[in-house]
Amino acid sequence: SHQHPHPHVHPRLTSTPIPTLTPTLTLTSTPMPTPTPTPSLTPTLTPTPTCTPTGTPTSTPTPTPTPTLTPTPTPTCTPQTNIHTYTNTDAHTHTHIHTHANPYTNTLTYSYV
Repeated sequence: SHQHPHPHVHPRLTSTPIPTLTPTLTLTSTPMPTPTPTPSLTPTLTPTPTCTPTGTPTSTPTPTPTPTLTPTPTPTCTPQTNIHTYTNTDAHTHTHIHTHANPYTNTLTYSYV
């Protein structure tokens, strides 16, 4: 009689599942601080004041105005004012005031070119 040899018995491998690892470290990211802007430098230069001209106008008017007096005054001792106003070529206005012993005020304006 022929005996069958015992078949090889393979041990059953039971796999234990790997436990799911819970992370123990929680990463807290600290945000980068927002850079505070450097204040812009206040300028230390004070503006140079605009120069005011110190010179006197060079052109002098040549015509002498002859005032026309109306009406013919009766002379008294009260001095009155006679004003001559003219505009010169240098854009300056000059006023000449003459006092007359007549009771009138005469104003003469002309352009000197």
